[in-house]
Amino acid sequence: MAIEWRHRYRLGDAEVDAQHQTMFALVNKLLAATEKPHVTETVASSESCAFRVLL
Repeated sequence: MAIEWRHRYRLGDAEVDAQHQTMFALVNKLLAATEKPHVTETVASSESCAFRVLL
């Protein structure tokens, strides 16, 4: 399962749009990680990375 960034989601602010696209990519990595057998370790690592990027 993945979520897709669509052109209609753009706000017109290049910096904000880039941040939103990055967030979509991180959520997709997290969703993909939950489908793997070693989910606990991978998800914990992905969450830490996501928070560092977003903060």
